[in-house]
Amino acid sequence: MIRAIEDDSSAAHSRQDAQLSFSATVAVGADGPPRTRLRPRARRIQVPPPRSDLRAAPCLLTSDSIRWSVHQSTMIRWSFGEGLNALHSAGIPAVGIWRRKVEEVGEAAAVDMVRSSGLAVSCVGWTGLFTGQNGLSLKEAKADASAAIRLAAALDAPNVCVVTGGRGLHIRSHARRIVRETLQELGDFAGAMGVQLCVHPLAGDDGYRRCLLRSMHEAVDFVAEVQHHAVRLLLDLAHFHHADARAFQLLERCAPWVGLVRVCDRRAEARVLADDCVLGDGVVPVGELVGAVVDHGYTGFFDVALWGPRVWRGGHAALVRQIGATMRSLFAAQVASSGYD
Repeated sequence: MIRAIEDDSSAAHSRQDAQLSFSATVAVGADGPPRTRLRPRARRIQVPPPRSDLRAAPCLLTSDSIRWSVHQSTMIRWSFGEGLNALHSAGIPAVGIWRRKVEEVGEAAAVDMVRSSGLAVSCVGWTGLFTGQNGLSLKEAKADASAAIRLAAALDAPNVCVVTGGRGLHIRSHARRIVRETLQELGDFAGAMGVQLCVHPLAGDDGYRRCLLRSMHEAVDFVAEVQHHAVRLLLDLAHFHHADARAFQLLERCAPWVGLVRVCDRRAEARVLADDCVLGDGVVPVGELVGAVVDHGYTGFFDVALWGPRVWRGGHAALVRQIGATMRSLFAAQVASSGYD
């Protein structure tokens, strides 16, 4: 049995690190792939290759056609069940699953609870750390990723969120090769299970400890380099502080590769991972960015994931209501501007 560990034991970083816990327990067979109790029926997906004509693709929006969720890490103080009940009561259609919360109840119970809640699942996260910097061997990291893929398949979740791992003791080119080859290998398994791996570049100045990819530019180049139908890009709006020409050019470049969009807001002075704020209180132009992504033909999930003391200290019930109102208003505006309803 193995347990993925956090790379920083200091109390100063404990809250910042909380959302990036890769601590699902898996069994590693001596002569085969990792084993878990969950054995979902395999579903094969065909992810289309990147297209260059997304701008021209018609986007026929209705009030029900835009998929969105709230991630469990946003509700850090609530139990697994409390979070599901609150989202259902608030009329939020889907949830992003945090594996750290799954540990509270166990995987089998978590799957049953999600199915009973009536909520869809946008993603399962996180896994990765393939470079060994954070205390996992490559074999252990692959086992953890395989367990995350199986859990996502059991939950009918289309995405698993992946953080590459930092450079560690490797030269940068070697670390990139390790991650690239690992994602290609895991991509075969994920695709067979009906899941895609979404590579998440970390925006905070402290992200280098866990991620080779520090910007959306780096991330889209890397995903294109991996060139696997089940390896996609997690478009994190934390990387965008302006809705200007450069931002829209970057969105256009990323659009063919995007598998999941993380919706968040941050203050201009934010420098660390766990420094988000409530939607509307920061500088991220969420409405303009979401509109641009939709205009490029994106039909996947928008996952609202807010991390940090500014978010958590205000009370989860009020936060969930505010997120629901903000996202419904935002998507209603998108539907109205599209000319369809």
